[in-house]
This record gives sequence, structure tokens and C-alpha cells, in this order.
Amino acid sequence: MSSEIKKVCDLILEYYIDNSAGGALHIVLDDGNLEDRHIHWCLNNAIKENKDDRAKIIAEKLLTIGPIMRQRIYDDWWEFEDTNSVDFITEGAAE
Repeated sequence: MSSEIKKVCDLILEYYIDNSAGGALHIVLDDGNLEDRHIHWCLNNAIKENKDDRAKIIAEKLLTIGPIMRQRIYDDWWEFEDTNSVDFITEGAAE
């Protein structure tokens, strides 16, 4: 699981370079609305309107991750930039 989490963290960090407020995924990445329905809303509305392929990829990957891991990513993804390790996210998680 940690390699998939690492991919998601990498994608989010890359996305924030050009989308400092979370772009088309603002309600998920910045506001922490992490339920499937929030991600689907982004896919069906903001991402579709903006034709944002990178946001689409992130959203689709988030949908494959359970809610506990999504919360951990939301809480801590920015730490990945400094550590390049997902241990702080996946440590002790049973999902």
C-alpha cells in the first residue's frame, strides 16, 4: 500500500506547484472533504469543466484508497515533500 500512497503524495505535491489552493480538487485537498461523494463531485464538475487531467488522476487514485488513509494523506501529505517517505502516513494503519 505504501507505494500507492507515495504515488498519490507525489501527484499532490506536483499538482500544488501550479495549483496552490488545490485547483479543481480544492474542496478535497484544501478543505478536507474526503468522502467519495466529494471526490465524485470534483470529477463531475470542477475537473470536467476545467479539463484538468492531473486532478482527474489524483481523484481517481483517492477513490481507490480507504477513508482512513485519505484522512492521513490529507493531514500529512505536505510532510512527504521534506521526508520523501510515506512511513509517517502508513505507520500503524490497518486498512
